[in-house]
Amino acid sequence: MIETLDLEIPLEKQMEILSEVASPLVVLAELIKNGFDEKAKNISIRINTSDSKIEVQDDGRGFTESSIKTLSQPGESYKKRNNLYNPHGKFFAGSMGIGLLSVFSIAERIEIVSKGAEGYFIIKSDGTKFTYENVEKPITETGTKITLLNVKKSDISVLVEDINNDKLKHICVNNYLNDYNLFDLKVEIDGESYNIKSPSAEELYNKDSCNFTTKVSFSYNKEKKELTYQIDRKDSDIINSSPVSIKFDKQVDIKDILEDHFHIKEVFKKEDFVFLPNGANQVCDFEGALYIKEGRKGWKEIKKFGPAVRIYVNGFAMYNFIDREKDWLNLSMLSQNVKNSGLKPNNTIGYISFSKFNEYSEELQISKERSHFYDKSPYRSFHELIFNIIVLLTFNIDVVVRNKDHWTRYFDEQFLQEYYTKLTQYDKPDVSDEPKNGGTPQSDGNQIKDNNLGSIDPVKNDVDSLNDNEITDNSNSPIIKLKEGYKEPIILNIGTNFNPDQFVISSDCNGEILKSTILYNKSNTLNVYKIGEYIVSYSVVDKNNVSASLDVRFLVVDPNKGKSIGPKKGKVKVDPSLAFYFTEDEINTFSYPSGNLSRKIQQTIKEMQDLKFEDQPIATTALFRVLVELCCRKACDAFGITFSERNLGGVVKQVLNNMTNKLSEEKLVNTKFKGEQLLDSKNATEIRNFLKTLDQEELQNIQKEVGDKSIVDMLNLYMHRENEVTDDIVRYWNRMKPFLIACLQVPK
Repeated sequence: MIETLDLEIPLEKQMEILSEVASPLVVLAELIKNGFDEKAKNISIRINTSDSKIEVQDDGRGFTESSIKTLSQPGESYKKRNNLYNPHGKFFAGSMGIGLLSVFSIAERIEIVSKGAEGYFIIKSDGTKFTYENVEKPITETGTKITLLNVKKSDISVLVEDINNDKLKHICVNNYLNDYNLFDLKVEIDGESYNIKSPSAEELYNKDSCNFTTKVSFSYNKEKKELTYQIDRKDSDIINSSPVSIKFDKQVDIKDILEDHFHIKEVFKKEDFVFLPNGANQVCDFEGALYIKEGRKGWKEIKKFGPAVRIYVNGFAMYNFIDREKDWLNLSMLSQNVKNSGLKPNNTIGYISFSKFNEYSEELQISKERSHFYDKSPYRSFHELIFNIIVLLTFNIDVVVRNKDHWTRYFDEQFLQEYYTKLTQYDKPDVSDEPKNGGTPQSDGNQIKDNNLGSIDPVKNDVDSLNDNEITDNSNSPIIKLKEGYKEPIILNIGTNFNPDQFVISSDCNGEILKSTILYNKSNTLNVYKIGEYIVSYSVVDKNNVSASLDVRFLVVDPNKGKSIGPKKGKVKVDPSLAFYFTEDEINTFSYPSGNLSRKIQQTIKEMQDLKFEDQPIATTALFRVLVELCCRKACDAFGITFSERNLGGVVKQVLNNMTNKLSEEKLVNTKFKGEQLLDSKNATEIRNFLKTLDQEELQNIQKEVGDKSIVDMLNLYMHRENEVTDDIVRYWNRMKPFLIACLQVPK
């Protein structure tokens, strides 16, 4: 027998609820949460674009007749009235009973088939009423399939785009919290499976190739009005890594926190509190973490994961905080104001989780479909907790650690003396052995020279040369080895900024990360401005005064020279992965003008660094050409030169002639411009010669009738003719990069 249920909600109220559905993805999220709340362990989504149909199926407990009757009362959920926890042992993810009503924001009709404890039900609705009947079916497996019919084509397009942009990948907090790995989600679009699985944030943090340096953990207890903050840095042990308790029973100042707990006496950025500490009792319990990486290494994996700090309520994402690179914490503003900071939107992943949020008792208000906060006092208090304390504490600590040359100014003097005294208590390892006859050391670079034990191979974890007793002793020795992805000799392009910590990783016998010390060979000190082979000795000492060392071989090469690398002049092979980006240290020296030109320069650099030349050669070349013009515009403004778009090659030469030659060569990249020099004479001469003409054979390969053209003319040729973009563009970049850096260093 078919039963009919009229929708017990005025049309005005229905429209109000539907208007709050921010996106088609919110509809899917509501249906996923409903399945999760009914103990589903497997949920699948199938989208048929040609039939305008979406199916969401789960293996949960299914509908009962009483739960069907609640469908006619949207906005009033039965879930949290009598019980706060779902069968998974988590707070109910759905809350306000709008799950099924939300589907009518994108679909005209729905059909539901469900098998539960009370049998098999068929439910249908057109948004004005529900019909249902209990039928006999020989089905034993419980579960529910909801079919959305006549879905708007435009909404399907938005939904597919959101899935392609990885929003569904982060719909649940399980990529951050392992205890939410309670169900498996699968997606199909027109019969094709989409992989939305991802490594967890913790897995990425522990992966050497991703180059994460910092993890910040935090939690808030409303009853105690207490925030717990903990920062752990792999790259430095000078920062207190113990949890810090911050109570809001009085006025809070991060200057006091930095001094009392981290011995830092200089503050680079702080904000006044408006709603705290009085509003602390309006903020509900939450926990979270920030993971911060350094440099370009590992950027592909981070980009694939999606950099962002996402917010989750009872295990599921708030829609307005799920976008990759959504900078709701204004990290870009911080990094622009203080250049030497690693806390940037594209370097940071993280989450904030309200795991026990009950909208019936909390003052913090969230929209019914969980897309956004209502901008009232409780949210302002929450935002101050996150930004004014957690973010700014992390930012100030990061700036201090990265500026080692100024530690005497930043840290408390007595603390710094005690820190250095503790370091000098350890005996330094003996690294006086030199390779004989000009050869490489006996170590192949992957072997540890342990002062107490002998040779250990950390890759094979093998100690063939030691007896049984020595093997037992070795288990207590520190480990120092090349990071994943590096092998000897390590190739450095001439003039590249050299960060020795980039290449090795050290830990004690328990796996705790240790800080290694660099001991250069005095007779053969690495000089990135001189081609040659160098040995850099790394050493590490654990808390038991057991030490180990590692010799690593480096080769400094000029990628644009050298007969042994390429068969013909002008055809030197350059690794494209080393091109079309600036290092963090280089970017820190840039001086941006104000206004639109500044924003366009920064956006161009960012977009170019996100591209991969092998996959997007045309787009990369186009942005290279755009950046040359923008840099020239900036330099022309500084030098009072008239910019001519039609004669960009001539403008480049004019700008080059205005760059003086006073500052020493090794300070070109690592020192901010002080009005003394932008380009050293060697680089200026090489660039000037390069601008005059290109290799004749190279020109013939591109277009025979071109004749002698400048680098700018060649870039224009690639843009305006049908010529295929070749790897020669990589060589052009390496020749022009010092010029671009110099332009970007010109003062405002």
